[in-house]
Amino acid sequence: MLMLMPQPSQPSQPSQSPKVSKKTVFYFLLIFVLFFAIWSGAKFVNKRDEVPQEIGEPGIEKLTGKLVKDFPQLPVYPDAVLLNSNKTQEKEKVGFEANWEVNASVFEVMTWYVDAFSESGWIFEEEPEVNETFEQYFIAERNGFRVQIIVEKEEGGTLINAEFPFQQDDSI
Repeated sequence: MLMLMPQPSQPSQPSQSPKVSKKTVFYFLLIFVLFFAIWSGAKFVNKRDEVPQEIGEPGIEKLTGKLVKDFPQLPVYPDAVLLNSNKTQEKEKVGFEANWEVNASVFEVMTWYVDAFSESGWIFEEEPEVNETFEQYFIAERNGFRVQIIVEKEEGGTLINAEFPFQQDDSI
């Protein structure tokens, strides 16, 4: 009879799991930190963009490319491009301002405005001097409205600014 003898057991080796190098852990953590930093920065930028542009300007309405509500009627140079307008209210008073741009000389624009305002019944505070300068203005009044028109040469064309200074709200 044969007897089997137990064989001496070999020293057990710990189970081998894949070794993770310190380099791999370092790169993993670096990528994680960079991802977190980018994600946090993006959230910060988005929060900054949510801040309204007109903080601290109560009573001011601004529009780009359109006239604000209740803007007084006045002659506008043909083919003038409206850039912006605003309405400012302070207690019972209200003021308006708008800017247009045209491809014409200051002389051409002022000549047109003097004729158009005269024909529309506006009365000039002083007779405007129309000449070949880079900036001209006049102040006119009609039916309780007072307006200042400034025409000036800019790099891209000629800028027309119409400003109705503060007036009683019920007169507009």
